[in-house]
Parts: sequence; structure tokens; C-alpha cells
Amino acid sequence: MGTWKDEDAIRGQLARIMEGISKGHLKPVIDSVWPAKDVAKAHHHIHNRKNTGKVLLHFE
Repeated sequence: MGTWKDEDAIRGQLARIMEGISKGHLKPVIDSVWPAKDVAKAHHHIHNRKNTGKVLLHFE
């Protein structure tokens, strides 16, 4: 979705995704959450194929 040029289409799709999550139809698997300062470590975690699901960055 990040390469789409039509912002309205992106908004619509994101709304559908969020609705699916809130209704329990979509259940994203979160592998881990990393502080933003550890972005390189998170990238290595993905690169080394250690994740099973999404790897998130936490910006505080």
C-alpha cells in the first residue's frame, strides 16, 4: 500500500483493515516491539529470519 498514489484509496483500505481488526476478523501476529532507538537491532532480527509475525517500532 505504501506505493499507492491515490490517498483516498489508501485511507479507504486502511479503514477496512482497522474495521477487520476491531471486529476480530483480522488478527495480526506481532512478533516483537522494539524501541525506535534499536531500529538496527530490529532490522537484524528480521534479516536473520528470527521473526514470526510483524516487528514493530515504538516511538515514545
